[in-house]
Amino acid sequence: MRNKSKLGFGIIEVIIAMAIVAIIAKVAYSSYQDSLIRANEENAKHKLVNLMQEMEKYYATHGAYSATSGAWPAAVSQKIASLNANSKELYTYTVYPLEPAGNDQATCINATPKSNTIQDNNSQLLIDEQNNIAVNNVIPTKCLAVLTPPVVNPVINACFGADGTQIPYSSPNPQCAQGGDHTGSGNCNGQTLAACSGNCIGANVCGPVTTGCSGHCTNAFIYNSPCNGDCDNSVIYLVASGATVAAACGGNCKGVSIIVPSSWASRPVTCAEGSSGLCICKGNGNKCSGITVTFY
Repeated sequence: MRNKSKLGFGIIEVIIAMAIVAIIAKVAYSSYQDSLIRANEENAKHKLVNLMQEMEKYYATHGAYSATSGAWPAAVSQKIASLNANSKELYTYTVYPLEPAGNDQATCINATPKSNTIQDNNSQLLIDEQNNIAVNNVIPTKCLAVLTPPVVNPVINACFGADGTQIPYSSPNPQCAQGGDHTGSGNCNGQTLAACSGNCIGANVCGPVTTGCSGHCTNAFIYNSPCNGDCDNSVIYLVASGATVAAACGGNCKGVSIIVPSSWASRPVTCAEGSSGLCICKGNGNKCSGITVTFY
């Protein structure tokens, strides 16, 4: 009796082969994504270096990083405005300190990944005047320094016209990125504005108003505009004094750097959510863990 040889693959072999192909494809795609993220990060670092070179050119001529008028070099401001206006850009660029007047011997430029992009979960990038590039979510103290806290921050409240000149916050102009009043509703993620009735994740928010953001403000820089929602991994700088503001953050405050007037020194760091008390962070238990508070 002859043995009959079996040709082809059985259903089990086909399933196994398909599973192997799927695993290989998943690994390959993940590797491709990682490569793309790293490439985007290197591109952002390159842009930070170019921006800092413009800063150094200005310093070489004027002996300072900011002009006597209290503004950053026009060449830098124009380039940053152009980058931030580009819808395809994956990072938002910001010069620190946010108040240039009196802070002319040290500067940093920050690149914050935009929300809902491939870079969303990556850390911020920062370059200082010595061309040191940091990859983390911590902004050095020297980059936050403001010798005399201004009533209204002229940089964070500024936009730029077609000729590159700065347009003051109080001047309504259709060329302003956020419109004349610099306010927004819904999600204001990654934007620069005075106040928002929604989320401000990764945004630069500046008042002066009682509440700058009524939603979440994670990974944001909030100037003189307290946040009602979660503020995890953000920097909050308040100029408001006394009982004008009940708390810098009304929700979770993990890993937040809070800079407040010395008149706040008598306040407790935390108090109960929804309470009428005055404190630094309104949260219970570990909601306010890892806070750094600086008084000036």
